[in-house]
Amino acid sequence: MKLTMLKNKGYLRNEESSMEEVLVKEPTILTDTGLFHRMGKSYFDELYNVHAYAKLDRTILEEEFTCITHLQGWYQHPNVYTVPKVVKEINDMKEILRSKIKYLNREQRRYSKNGATFRKKREEKEDFHHEKKLLEELCFEYCETIRLAKRSVSKPRNISLYRDLETLVITVTRETGAKKDYGVRYSDRHRKKDEDFNTDEELVTMALYLAFFEKRKNAIVTQDSDIARILLNCFWVLQGSNITQKIETFPIRVYHRQTSGTMRCVVDTKDIPYDYLQTNSLLIERIKMLQNTLKIKELCRHITT
Repeated sequence: MKLTMLKNKGYLRNEESSMEEVLVKEPTILTDTGLFHRMGKSYFDELYNVHAYAKLDRTILEEEFTCITHLQGWYQHPNVYTVPKVVKEINDMKEILRSKIKYLNREQRRYSKNGATFRKKREEKEDFHHEKKLLEELCFEYCETIRLAKRSVSKPRNISLYRDLETLVITVTRETGAKKDYGVRYSDRHRKKDEDFNTDEELVTMALYLAFFEKRKNAIVTQDSDIARILLNCFWVLQGSNITQKIETFPIRVYHRQTSGTMRCVVDTKDIPYDYLQTNSLLIERIKMLQNTLKIKELCRHITT
């Protein structure tokens, strides 16, 4: 039986800061793909059903263009980092755009060859030239975002220890059913369980690695509520090993970006409430099982040295 941790939001902190304040406060910030995407909406899901440039929504295109340029600016801050699978997600989005442009160009040529009058062709060119240009520019901006994201990738110094920690995070996430937020990156047509790159787990792994092995406090900034659950579930599993003092000394914070643009700190490993865990016997049982089966002791020896 898989568990969904913390169904109520009682575990969440409620401290809001501006993005500028978070940038100053946090020495190392990890970020995911959908930080500036429209809340609860997937542009790529809407784009899937478009079969002609005439059907493109100019307003939504302009909103997506603004989102990606904000993300570019975010990556240019020296204390903002990401992980390789985030770069892969951005690249996949770019490929979706590139494929859609090729498809729409083919449809436009087919329309022109099938007897459309000169007037109709001229009206189409005049009416939808702006949308076509925006879509092409958006694809170009995704290429630029990939370049900036690659430059911002955080790389572990000890790959072996990182992989051991990643295995632990992925296992804890799967066995506690921590992932349930399909968010802005996944639509009903593409469920996260069908095309999961384990990006959330990679972000949490890097955050734990930086705290454990490089003694660096850090933060994850996201719109995805799964990340907070994954981090907390890993914290509970590691709690019995007496190594969580490391992420109290070098805390990890998770910030959720709000619709207002502010950042809400929802998790701080320096101050985690235990009330929910103590009243959830099923979660305690699953955590004890994981503590007995995972190679936590071996990992802890490296962490405490």
